[in-house]
Amino acid sequence: MMGPLNILGIVGFWGVASRLFTLRQGKRLFGLIDSGQIIGMIIISLMIPVLIKLLPDNKDLLYISAFSVLIAFFIQVIISSKFSLNKRLDESTHDKVAKIKISEILKHKYIVYMSLFIILSMIAAFFVAYIFLPITKIKYPNNDEYYTFLGGFTAVLMIFTLLFKTLAYSKLTKSYGLKVNLILPAILLGAFVVLLFIVSLFLENSIESSVFMLFFLLASLSRLFSVSLKSSIEVPSLKLLYQSLNNNIKYRVQVMIDGMVNETAAIIAGLLLLGFSFIGTTYHLLLLFVIIVAWIFVAIKLYNEYRHSLEITLDEVKHYDLESVDEKTFFLSKNIIKKQNISSIIEYSKAISPLNYSELYVNCLSSNNDSLRIEILNRIRKEYAFGLINNLRDYSLKESNIELKNKTDEIIKDFEELLDKNKLSLKISDLVYSIYSEDRLVAVNIIKELNEEDTSKYLIILLRDFYKEIKIDAIKAAAIIHDKESLPVIIDSLSDKELNFYAYETIKSYGDKALHSLELYFYKSGLSTKVQIQIIRLFGLLKGESVIKFLLNKLNYSNREVIIESCAALQSCGYIAQNDDEKQILNQLIIRSVKITAWNINLLVNINEHESLLELKEEINREIEKNYNEIYQVLSILYEPSSVSHVRKNLETDTAESISFGLELLDLFVDERTKAILFILFEDISNNEKTRRFQDHFALKKLSSDEIINSVINRDVNYISKWTKAIAINSIGALINYNITDDIIAQIFNNNKLLSQLASKVSNNIDPKQFIDSTKRLDKKKSVEIKKLIRDNGIIFNTIGLLKQLDLFKNVRSTILSEIITESTEIRLTENETINIKPNTKNLYILLDGDISTVILEKEHKYSRTSIIDNKNKIVTEDIVFKAVSNSRILLIKFEILVNYMKYYKEISHLFLKIN
Repeated sequence: MMGPLNILGIVGFWGVASRLFTLRQGKRLFGLIDSGQIIGMIIISLMIPVLIKLLPDNKDLLYISAFSVLIAFFIQVIISSKFSLNKRLDESTHDKVAKIKISEILKHKYIVYMSLFIILSMIAAFFVAYIFLPITKIKYPNNDEYYTFLGGFTAVLMIFTLLFKTLAYSKLTKSYGLKVNLILPAILLGAFVVLLFIVSLFLENSIESSVFMLFFLLASLSRLFSVSLKSSIEVPSLKLLYQSLNNNIKYRVQVMIDGMVNETAAIIAGLLLLGFSFIGTTYHLLLLFVIIVAWIFVAIKLYNEYRHSLEITLDEVKHYDLESVDEKTFFLSKNIIKKQNISSIIEYSKAISPLNYSELYVNCLSSNNDSLRIEILNRIRKEYAFGLINNLRDYSLKESNIELKNKTDEIIKDFEELLDKNKLSLKISDLVYSIYSEDRLVAVNIIKELNEEDTSKYLIILLRDFYKEIKIDAIKAAAIIHDKESLPVIIDSLSDKELNFYAYETIKSYGDKALHSLELYFYKSGLSTKVQIQIIRLFGLLKGESVIKFLLNKLNYSNREVIIESCAALQSCGYIAQNDDEKQILNQLIIRSVKITAWNINLLVNINEHESLLELKEEINREIEKNYNEIYQVLSILYEPSSVSHVRKNLETDTAESISFGLELLDLFVDERTKAILFILFEDISNNEKTRRFQDHFALKKLSSDEIINSVINRDVNYISKWTKAIAINSIGALINYNITDDIIAQIFNNNKLLSQLASKVSNNIDPKQFIDSTKRLDKKKSVEIKKLIRDNGIIFNTIGLLKQLDLFKNVRSTILSEIITESTEIRLTENETINIKPNTKNLYILLDGDISTVILEKEHKYSRTSIIDNKNKIVTEDIVFKAVSNSRILLIKFEILVNYMKYYKEISHLFLKIN
């Protein structure tokens, strides 16, 4: 009964454990729990010799066993009463599994080999025990001696099991793989059996003979290695084998093999031993050797089936998600009337889709909100939205409000008169060359509506107009006309922050026609990285062979941000590397990315030794996370994206088994040139161990706290973000006896305001004299500005900290906030000074410091430090006057700035809705 009871105990115990803990908790605790079980066996095994001497009868050991079972029962009752063990069960999955019959499972070739492997392993273990126990009884005929030896032997056996499990298993798996794990126990046992067979030929009956002692020693070692290797290497390896099974059958198979197959193997082993009980020890060893040979053969076949199952697993993974930040769409027209600030929401909707918002206007006209309909009619008139003339006619027929109906009819009449073809040929040129901006605005919208060759020639003139509104409408017109001569002017508008998002949408509408012009413009001298990224995103949307060629050329570009964006665009094109040259470029890119990650990991290891650098540690962790994402991005265009996605899912599940399984999958397709360093990066080992292993590939050194700071500050911005550099500079204040170095002084002259201001503040705090001497080399205006900012505590770094206190910005990356603040305006008010803000404006006003108040409709509103100033009151028509109760600082973020950043970062795209 020992076998079945043991199986029931193990299944029950681990069943409870798996329901009590999550995967992440299990990763941390299961090893400890398992080690506790082994340590318990070691302790009781060592106690047996003592207990035998204390107890009058050996059978009294059963009372101790029964008492232990009773205690275990009460512990189980307590656990069951305090914890809901069924809460983690997935009933739907359970139902699915329950419907699968064992006969269907056994048709699976992989499972059959797994079962044969377990059966042969179990039979071999029983045969070894059959040889070991009789020879031990001969050696120790006295019961007390026999039990004492077995207790000590079991303790040693468990110690070996613990050592193999903690030290050998992981190293074997990482160095040699699963195949060696499956074959090694059989090969070692086979070697001992061969030695036993040779010695058995000369075996004598006398226990005093050296041959008998040698046989006894080899039998004991055979038993020791058989049991310890089974528990420490074979069982964990089997857990890995289960990972490649379909989820519908995985757990059913595991229960079947751990229970039914194991016990069936025990029965078969017992029958074989009974059937061959009449033969001598030498023939038992021969039979055992044959079983071991069969075991090795099945192990090899099992491993081959495992590899095949991995390939099937990868083939079955078809879908992967790729989020496109730039193309995120918002459908606001249905609930726009629920918002208080109608005008502002409309502007936001237009900014998201600047060319196709006519449907929004039509939907708004069908609302029951009179003020909204008036707002839309005014906008249609002001924007000369000739394309909506038919919609206006339909609306006029349905409108019951006489005032609105008359207003609509008036707009229709004006539009029809302006579009009258009998008069149009005479006045279109006059309108284009008119000195009045209103006339030119009419002209561009007429050209857009007519879309005729003889009028489109005027478009390029209007694209160069002095007024922003005319340029915008001309760009919108180009999206319909697709005039080739106008394209270079539109592409050039990408560099204009106010025209950028209109130009972007228009270029997108040109399709393939814009490719070569975009490629030429990408390499324009002085072009910002943001515009280059937009061009790459346009390539990703346009797709095609030419696009892929252009994007591949960007993989050798100097700016790493551009390279990663090019990889994302290639992935959106469905590209996978085809030839050796392309694969070599991408493999080099992976090696470079791993090198960057290794540097960051080494930095993190060094930072862990300095408690004062906690904030920098958190930022380096974010850098490492970003590095991993970049590596997965490159892998997704070097190999099948779905396969990479599946590997990533397993590696990030964060359990020992899933990580090992993910590495096994990765081993199937990853290039040998990158396999070694990639496996170091993804293995389930500590950062210290990763750093030690990376030393064989990259030069990594131990750093003092000063060296950590300086290495981050001086690192190329291609490899680390400006915000991380800022955190490093700010961390200087936490260091003891830090002397300002030339590395910090150099940052004062940095063109980046965030770093320049922060370095100035830190230098001034630590060594004011050196800071004053350094600022003498600055431009006088910049020197005065920096000193004033330090005095008023108004540097960008501090402003970011204030904005992060608001719910609106807490999820926005600090790097993005620093860019927004740099482009925004700070307004300073002394006590009792006032500022006028237009009601319902699209701009965002944030009170950073101080207190201000205003009176709206005879009701006073007060705002204190770090709050958003609300000016979204549709009832008020005149400017709202805000008065400073104390010295105050207000940050003005223009709507155009927010819109511009929406095209780059998904975090910003949600801000405007939260504001309103």
